[in-house]
Amino acid sequence: MIGAQLRFIRLNRTTLLLDAAAKAAQLSEATLSRVENGKRHITVEDAATLLTIYGVPAADRTELVNAVRDCGRTAGQWLRPLPGVLPDTSAASQEVGVRDLTSWAPTTVPALLHTPAYAIASMAAAGIPAAEAERRWSARARRQEQAHTADHTLYIHEFALRTPFGGPAALKEQILRLTDSGVRVRLVRAGTVLSTLSHGWTLMRFPQDPAIVHIELQDSSVYLHAPETSPYERQATHLHQAACSTAETQHRLSRFVASL
Repeated sequence: MIGAQLRFIRLNRTTLLLDAAAKAAQLSEATLSRVENGKRHITVEDAATLLTIYGVPAADRTELVNAVRDCGRTAGQWLRPLPGVLPDTSAASQEVGVRDLTSWAPTTVPALLHTPAYAIASMAAAGIPAAEAERRWSARARRQEQAHTADHTLYIHEFALRTPFGGPAALKEQILRLTDSGVRVRLVRAGTVLSTLSHGWTLMRFPQDPAIVHIELQDSSVYLHAPETSPYERQATHLHQAACSTAETQHRLSRFVASL
């Protein structure tokens, strides 16, 4: 999905329309369109040209060019956030064109549903400086807007609702966000027997492209491609069977908010 990342950078870092970017890179508009939609592989040289046109700093440009060079060698791709471009660029770019999302959150509310106070406080708890936390939140807000149109099911463990990042008021606001976000939220009760996949993840499905799993770490992300996505597909099925219904989840969340 390197093409999606290039598209995200073009749209968010420049004012260039597709035809103007293609002309500047001496590519046909159709070729660049296919690259951005993941239907055509881009060469290292063309990627470097586009990133230069888009004004990406040299260090970040080198990393992205290396990602193009390595594309296809491994199923999982490790990409750190690119603060010189936009924080969380890799995550947001992968979500372009997603059809549906399935998320599992065992310890904290996932980033795509964060409120500002909860997000900033959780990043502060992880030791992220205030200025960097603000930059990351700005990018996270863009991701939320971008992914809003996708069909999204969130499975969240009760444990994830017990850590009051930002204090009780911020936690209450965050839980209320879960109840009116438009996301299908299903709670997993404490004591529910689950398989061994204990970390959080998001399974992204696309209309035509194969599914991708995104695992967000403190300072980087990992993207898994087939066949490594298979265990997460099975986990999604297991969660569907084990979690509370959406109606019961709403009832439990309302009771939890009332107790704060």
